[in-house]
Amino acid sequence: MGPERLYRRPPIDEHDFFGGRYLTDDGKPIQIRIEALLIDLKEEAVRRFKSNLRRWNDKSGVFVDEAGEGPEAADAEGTVWALPVMFLGQYDRANDDFVGNTFFAHPVPEESEDEEEPDARLGRGFVAFHRDHKRLCGFLFLRALRTGRRALSTSPI
Repeated sequence: MGPERLYRRPPIDEHDFFGGRYLTDDGKPIQIRIEALLIDLKEEAVRRFKSNLRRWNDKSGVFVDEAGEGPEAADAEGTVWALPVMFLGQYDRANDDFVGNTFFAHPVPEESEDEEEPDARLGRGFVAFHRDHKRLCGFLFLRALRTGRRALSTSPI
């Protein structure tokens, strides 16, 4: 999910798939999906990503809205605001290359009955989780600087 990986082209390759197998037996792309939950966000991030946050019960390890305990559980001890994000990657047959990007995992877009082929567009309906979003959530961005024969890095935030 780091930006340095996403700026590499392509962001993934066949070695990121188990056994180098990135197509099913009938030739459809296999999708890589990595989900992460960001907690302990800055107040500014909570305000900015309000529509993408969910209440998470850190003790039970479930989202409050999936626990079936009612609305009062949202303020119970051990619940926090959490930002679910995900990385999606797959082989793009049209361009004969691999594609990948990071998205907000909430809210989940509604599926349309008249959609094209499922793999036609990576992350269809999800909102991209861009570099400025990552920075606001505390991701560190390392840039290699060349000074003589040694490489140095710095972490601008």
